[in-house]
Amino acid sequence: MHKHRITPEATKNLLQEVQKIIEKHKILAIKKGEDFNLFSIMQMESNETFTHSAIISALLDPKGNHYKGELFLELFLDEIKYDYTGERLELTVIKTEFHIGKIDNKCEKGGFIDILIEFSSGKTIAIENKIYANDQPGQLYRYKQYNRKKTSIYYLNLFGVKPSEHSHKTLKENEDYNILSYQNHILKWLKKCIENSTNELIVNSSIKQYFILIQKLTHTMDKTREKELKNAIIDNLEAAKYVSHNYTNIIYNIREQFRQHLINSLKTELTVDYVVREGKTPNNEFSHIFIQPRNFKNKKIEFAIESFSGRGNHGGKLYIGIIDRLQTKPNIKFINTTEDKYLSEWWPVTRLIKTMQGNNFHLNSESLLKKISDQNSPMCEKLVNHVTEQAVDFIQEYTSTLLEVQNNALKEEA
Repeated sequence: MHKHRITPEATKNLLQEVQKIIEKHKILAIKKGEDFNLFSIMQMESNETFTHSAIISALLDPKGNHYKGELFLELFLDEIKYDYTGERLELTVIKTEFHIGKIDNKCEKGGFIDILIEFSSGKTIAIENKIYANDQPGQLYRYKQYNRKKTSIYYLNLFGVKPSEHSHKTLKENEDYNILSYQNHILKWLKKCIENSTNELIVNSSIKQYFILIQKLTHTMDKTREKELKNAIIDNLEAAKYVSHNYTNIIYNIREQFRQHLINSLKTELTVDYVVREGKTPNNEFSHIFIQPRNFKNKKIEFAIESFSGRGNHGGKLYIGIIDRLQTKPNIKFINTTEDKYLSEWWPVTRLIKTMQGNNFHLNSESLLKKISDQNSPMCEKLVNHVTEQAVDFIQEYTSTLLEVQNNALKEEA
């Protein structure tokens, strides 16, 4: 049976057509001034607590200073198909980072609920809000224990992906929790909020800014460009399937080749005093390089660079830090008080890796991926050397600290 062959011309034609649509989308965005986005300027695009949870909660609050009363809340509940019959929505209370107690050893109780909607009837809606952060152990399961028989759980993320099993444990989708997406539910809700606030110019403009941000994060085009893109793909389905299949492999190879290049560079710079070893590859959310002084006894405390997947902690940005798998909670004095940050008990100190322009090094960046796609190019070599320099500086600055953390851990074990 003859199998139709995908020609290079068909693939090229599809890519050219898609590129034209993207260019038209960019030109329209420039004409509308959409690139001048306050959230982007302040580098608050992916901050779950202070950007997304804060804005959503402010709009949901019937006593909020948008002065639209319970209208935005009602539109939201309609969008997520929540039955609020009999509720006095004007009495609803909205809370963020709501504390439900200390997390127990089994991770079955306690924590902070990102957004809590508390009705006057006693019923509650608990929303777990995810942009790039990872699921925590028993997270959804713990939230379900709060106000157990009267709480509805929603798992909100960019594209409506399912929560991990270690988050929901025994909970069942559509029975114990529901999934929401920014791409679908939040964009539709915000559009309705915009349509219903045309007389409140500042409120309307603010919601539009946030709407544009969500479009950017979810790679969503306006309806006209979206229709053009859909038609281009339908007209070239075989080529589109071929491109889609190979895209993932190509991006993986670029990231992995860069990781291997960096491993070799670190081995050269750190010579015999340190052991550099591979962690997980970029098809894992947490993709690493591990570095440890050669004379260390405790293999659970070391330096690590994460994540080469473009996902994971710090919104997927590349960073170096001390990883403490024993979670000894060391009291570390930061050497660079501007750049060094506490991330978690696993990561007591981290420092973001920067590009040569001073931007965050993110392996989801199209421009950065292009620069490192040719591993033999001078540009790729410069970037590898630049990352190596930052990593080596951090390692040398914190080696004595790492030794102290290790010795304290060994004393506790003894």
